[in-house]
Amino acid sequence: MTKVHIIDGVDYREVKREADVGERVLIVDKQAEHNGRVGEVTFVYKDGISVNIGDDIPYFPYVFMEDYYVLEPVVVESTPSSDDISKSSPQYVTDLIANLARRVAELERINEMQAKENRFMHDNIESAKRDIETWAQDHEAVAFKVVEAEQEIGGLKDEVAELKHANKPAQITLDADVLARLLGGVARD
Repeated sequence: MTKVHIIDGVDYREVKREADVGERVLIVDKQAEHNGRVGEVTFVYKDGISVNIGDDIPYFPYVFMEDYYVLEPVVVESTPSSDDISKSSPQYVTDLIANLARRVAELERINEMQAKENRFMHDNIESAKRDIETWAQDHEAVAFKVVEAEQEIGGLKDEVAELKHANKPAQITLDADVLARLLGGVARD
């Protein structure tokens, strides 16, 4: 079974192959003071590599090919069966539980953020519904006032027409005597 390491929340598996610059490696040289350390490959030589293991070391140790494993990121597609776990080392089980706990915590954080967003969206939708209801009521009131105004305008048009008809000059026939009296003159005999 391939050994798995969790580094910075990422699962890595050990692979025995030549490393490339930038890859992570695990040093397994029992004679070296750096045994068990993880570092990043800084240079590749014909028979080994230089590794930056960080900390306060002022140089990059040279590691022969047989003295390191390349650490490749692993994508866990399914949870191991109980048979796999019982066959695994205690460290693997501990790492697996820690990784699952981290994932659960992340999912809980995402779930809480989603719940907040859902509440925010629900509140906005409810507010929009209330606004639409208010606008519909306002529209209905305005439409009613428009109908009343149209009826009033129709009535005013009828009144204007009647006034125009009533104010037409009438033809009056007057004889000369009546006209003279109206004008303050004397009638002829």
